[in-house]
Amino acid sequence: EPVIFTSICNNSSTIEKVSFERIRDEFCKILISQHPSQGIRLLHSSGILKIILPELEKCVGFSQKNPHHDKDVFEHILSVLDNSPCSIKLRLSALFHDIGKPECFIMDENGIGHFHGHDKVSARIAEKIMKRLKFDNSTIKDVSLLISEHMTGYAVLKVSSVKKLINRVGLDNVEELFQLQIADSKGHAVPDYTNILKTRTMARKIINEKQPLTVKDLAVKGTDLINIGYKPGISLGKELNKLLDLVLLYPEMNTIDNLLESAKLDL
Repeated sequence: EPVIFTSICNNSSTIEKVSFERIRDEFCKILISQHPSQGIRLLHSSGILKIILPELEKCVGFSQKNPHHDKDVFEHILSVLDNSPCSIKLRLSALFHDIGKPECFIMDENGIGHFHGHDKVSARIAEKIMKRLKFDNSTIKDVSLLISEHMTGYAVLKVSSVKKLINRVGLDNVEELFQLQIADSKGHAVPDYTNILKTRTMARKIINEKQPLTVKDLAVKGTDLINIGYKPGISLGKELNKLLDLVLLYPEMNTIDNLLESAKLDL
């Protein structure tokens, strides 16, 4: 409503008197609405965004100067946000997934923009924002993890690499990672999530078949290695991780006899 919106603009600075918890709760309502980008645009045009999320305000109008992108950083983020499923964890991940791009921007000799390491920087910034807004630790951890891993979708991964990805992200987050990556691709000039779908298919097969993913899934335990001569400590942990790498490549090796035989060779 024009009169109310004008009043909001004129009094935007008073948002600083509102508790972070209240700002968080109202902000989350925007994020899980049918068209969250509309709410974010209104926050920007009213002057509230630069107060509650100055990190996101830096993305407004920031040209990516890259042929893969036909939008500035802010518009790309809003596109990804609208294309994400209605989950607060996914919507937060979408909103913050590229928030570190202005900090990482470099331009090569051909005038092409690059953002090396922006996934890790964005995860760090997102964690700082969520702590400021008093989000719970579980949400902070999961969202930061999804952002940190969102660039893995563009690579062609081997089965062993997919297993390591599942291990890093966790079974509870892996499907949401693929959803974030697909939404991210939809925000590009020419969307292409072929590799993401291939990785998701591989991941689902690995999970459905209950293939070993972590040290605890190995057929041998630390005590088994101690019994053949290993000493408790760092060397024992290194050997277990080495055996895990072997099993990630060759699941059929995950038997007590095979793993003990392999471990004996390293003694």
